Amino acid sequence: MIAGFDTLPLFLEWQNSVPGLADPVLTAEESEFAEDGSALKAVLSDQTRWQYFIQGVTHWSSGRKYLRLWLVNATGGSIDVGLVLKNSTQAAAFNAANAVVKLCDGRSVAVESRDTSGMGNGIATSLVIPHGFAGWVSFPTDSLIAHWSDPMLEGDPSTVSIDVRPSGYVSGGSYFIDGLCLTNHTEGTLRAAGEFAGNSVSANKKLIEDSLSAVLSGTVHYETVGSFREGDCTVSGIVIDGFSDEGIKTKISALMGVPCSADTSLPAIILLGSPESAPSVSWLKSWMEKGYVVIMPDLSGAIPYFSGDGVQPGPVSFRRELPEKYASEGCVLMPAFDMMSNSGLSAGMQWMFHAADAAARCSVILRSEDIVDPARIGIAGIGWGGAAAAVYTGYDRNLAFAIPMQAAAFLDKAASPVKDAFSGSETKALWSAASRLSETSVPMLFIGGSNQGYFDLSCLSESYLAVSGLTPGTVFAIIDGFEEASGLFENAAVQYAFADNITRGADPLPAFVTMPSKGSSVSCEVTGAGSAELYYLTENYTYGTASAESGGYPVMKATWKKATLEVAENRVTGSVPSGAVIYFVKITGGNGLSVASVIFD
Repeated sequence: MIAGFDTLPLFLEWQNSVPGLADPVLTAEESEFAEDGSALKAVLSDQTRWQYFIQGVTHWSSGRKYLRLWLVNATGGSIDVGLVLKNSTQAAAFNAANAVVKLCDGRSVAVESRDTSGMGNGIATSLVIPHGFAGWVSFPTDSLIAHWSDPMLEGDPSTVSIDVRPSGYVSGGSYFIDGLCLTNHTEGTLRAAGEFAGNSVSANKKLIEDSLSAVLSGTVHYETVGSFREGDCTVSGIVIDGFSDEGIKTKISALMGVPCSADTSLPAIILLGSPESAPSVSWLKSWMEKGYVVIMPDLSGAIPYFSGDGVQPGPVSFRRELPEKYASEGCVLMPAFDMMSNSGLSAGMQWMFHAADAAARCSVILRSEDIVDPARIGIAGIGWGGAAAAVYTGYDRNLAFAIPMQAAAFLDKAASPVKDAFSGSETKALWSAASRLSETSVPMLFIGGSNQGYFDLSCLSESYLAVSGLTPGTVFAIIDGFEEASGLFENAAVQYAFADNITRGADPLPAFVTMPSKGSSVSCEVTGAGSAELYYLTENYTYGTASAESGGYPVMKATWKKATLEVAENRVTGSVPSGAVIYFVKITGGNGLSVASVIFD
């Protein structure tokens, strides 16, 4: 049952904060999820739509680092969980961003934190615990913050409340709470927890392979929920049936646009943007204007809401809020972006799996459209979307081309901060795009920004080198600039030229027939090049601090220098400056578009 602080019992009672809502069924019962035989179990009804407090009266025992509880979420959706301390006149919440979350085998994972209640005045007060989680959440006792408009707590509290807010759950779903205590440790006795005990890499690999294969060989249901005008064209918001497992049905969303001159048998593209923002209408519009049918899933897991009538222009907004229509059917949203920190959980609870699953479903939707030529469908992604596109390309044999921008494979070898996200053993085992490159059979364009920081150029160069020998037509482009916030990648003309060459037979980009070799001189054979330059650094990659100008990402501090190379009879020649530590060759065609060699470092 609920353990006391140290050994003192904690007496609990439900308080329903919103009149008229049915209380969940609350019992103390034996369960495999319990630590000592029985745990507090809450069963949710259809009417449970808001918050409930489990409030306990206790004697505080100072000197402990954490207020910890054991938690199992079997609701079918996520639950927001926070702790509130009170005495008769004062209160305090915990800064949930500082909480430590561990699985039942002791592994640390990251979950989203937010101020769902608004009681933290903008500071996160709750953790978003996904369905299937079993483990400990520990709130540091030195991270108390003001609670709403209450006077700040001074001294010891007389009560503690566990604030639980269910979201997107299945009727009859439940959660278990056990082992509430003050402690110096972030986990108790390591234990299994039935179906939530953990997931082997081999089981996750099978789930990923089987699920994506099933999606790509099947049909996908979706419905249009609104639209808005872009010039003479209409962009629709669609809600798609996503991954389903053990009765849990995911809903994902996308924007879909058709070119204004709707000829038959058009090329099409899947766009994967940032999971930290809404789909980019400007990027989608650019591809539509080039004559492509476009579909762009929201990788943040949000749903589009329209204020227009679907005919006249009307803005669209995206919110991680499932409409009642879907929530009442037991549907849930895809997991929030997790920076690859949840690779130890079931694949169905991981952001990257749902990103790849979304791409697969969008591919099937495009192939089902009469206006689309199924042999001319490509994919492009920027940043984390580029990493997802690189992973996904190894699974989809129907693609005609792929364009990963900013990021692709080999991210665990990065000199930049992204290395931390991709260095975990489970992440490398499940989501290393490098391991899928040998499965790639389509031409790829890798695009990097010369001063991008969070995703460094060396990984793109290695990805290009790995694929160029497998798929003819694969090229690498490096554009002067940094990060997606400047529109550098969305506006890159080279992406459209590359796609048009493959889907419409347009003029090809300049290309390297042979690569320059590392050394003091440059000599390589090229096609379509009118000029060439050597870009070089006289120091190793170094990264500065994030800024608003760089979109919140660190920017590479080292400055590229340039040296002119000679182009004659399709051969580039020249010298490498003696101080060059890192360098590459860039060739430019008569249309002003450039491609790069591999980077020598």
